[in-house]
Amino acid sequence: MLLKYATGLTGSGPVGRVVAAAAAKNVTPVTIELGSKSPVFIDAGNTDIELAAKRILWGKHQNAGQICVAPDYILIPRAHSRGVHEGVPRVLAPTRRHHARILELLRRTQGKIVHGGNAEGTKRIEPTLVTDVGLDDPLMEDELFGPIIPLVPVDDVHEAIQIIRGRPVPLVIYVFTDSEDTKNKFLESTSSGTLVLNDTFMQLGVHEMPFGGQGESGYGSYLGKFSFDTFVNRRSYINVPPAAEPFLQYRYPPYTEDAFQALSAPANIKIPEH
Repeated sequence: MLLKYATGLTGSGPVGRVVAAAAAKNVTPVTIELGSKSPVFIDAGNTDIELAAKRILWGKHQNAGQICVAPDYILIPRAHSRGVHEGVPRVLAPTRRHHARILELLRRTQGKIVHGGNAEGTKRIEPTLVTDVGLDDPLMEDELFGPIIPLVPVDDVHEAIQIIRGRPVPLVIYVFTDSEDTKNKFLESTSSGTLVLNDTFMQLGVHEMPFGGQGESGYGSYLGKFSFDTFVNRRSYINVPPAAEPFLQYRYPPYTEDAFQALSAPANIKIPEH
């Protein structure tokens, strides 16, 4: 087997297009893993909201949110949104680059900052929860890649799915619910690199399944055996020995009736005697 050239990166769709275009000029296969606005849906009527908040925040604050699979925004039924922004402070613990960008997003957002939002010096920003965020809000334009969690109110699971389907395919969708019906709705009606139920981030620890994205979140996959399959090229080969020639005589012209019959019914081929 021969190693093939491939690349993996975390970035945006435009970055992926630059890499793919450069690779195409050299006919080089690539595997591209891009970040995305990975959504979270909380089925508030069928899950423990405080436990969901605890797991979401744990995943969000790995490396201060600067990880490709970090939960990006939360879709929550309007009637239950208060439960999330009341539960977050109870489980939130204090957790650097992109400092000015993150602060500018917080300045521009039309949502309401209900927790955090303060900066310490030039390298630290508090974990921040912003509620009542609209789909056209600056916080929803690109992957945040920082410790901000926008809370986007929806009417129900159907609206949440419609929102996800109307945006670029995310690297991962996180769904918190005890309802098998809700789980099936997301399995059957959404697309993503990975779907994770009732936790965040843990998919990276399961090397028995592939990890990768679709569309704007990349293509190809890796982890465990899938990394080996991705980064090697399986070259097939065949060795036809000269001793097989008696079996192959009928493939040459002239094409007689005997040859036609032999090729139509290989089991009837008779090996010529030497």
